[in-house]
Amino acid sequence: MIQTKELIYEYEKRDEEGNIIGMKRAIDGVDIDIPEGSFVAILGHNGSGKSTLAKHMNAILVPSGGTMWVNGRDTKDPENLWDVRQSAGVSQVFPKQAFRRTETASCHCGRDRYGTKVYCFR
Repeated sequence: MIQTKELIYEYEKRDEEGNIIGMKRAIDGVDIDIPEGSFVAILGHNGSGKSTLAKHMNAILVPSGGTMWVNGRDTKDPENLWDVRQSAGVSQVFPKQAFRRTETASCHCGRDRYGTKVYCFR
């Protein structure tokens, strides 16, 4: 189960010296409730926040504001990182893939836990 409440994420804009000169809001107050076992597609234009949202589902990014829970675990809590990353997956379709296999096939393709072998199930 994936839930968000007033999820916000802001990227930092930096100058050449690395000083923060501004913020760019990529996610602005998103509320989501995805029940366990659901298959969900996130669609949108380039720069609309799709990948940023997906990175929150795996706790690669943590919210600037609001909360995201994966299976009841708050992704901001460092003690939850392993469990969150073991329970949420993201499948992206790239242009080369789009015409060679279905999204379902992409979802069944993954790496083993050491990242050394690729397994594809049909």
